[in-house]
Amino acid sequence: MKLERLIRGYDRISERVVCEFPLATVPLERLVAVYSSTGDPLMYDCYPVTAESERLLREYNDFPRLENDTVDYFLECQAAAMVKDSGHEN
Repeated sequence: MKLERLIRGYDRISERVVCEFPLATVPLERLVAVYSSTGDPLMYDCYPVTAESERLLREYNDFPRLENDTVDYFLECQAAAMVKDSGHEN
């Protein structure tokens, strides 16, 4: 199963998802160092985006300015959508 990481933003009042920013690969060892993720070595859980983690993520990705006054942002991991080949030629 292929995984993808993304920043997902949640409205602070309604808790609805208001944005998602897919991320290019960031070296896992660097993420683990920022989050001190001893109980989750592959970082499958959700983690709040901090100033330190935002700097790291920006080294490898380009995403809009984060609106920290109204949105809570989390680094999340999910299964990548797989496109199934139908086996038919066009």
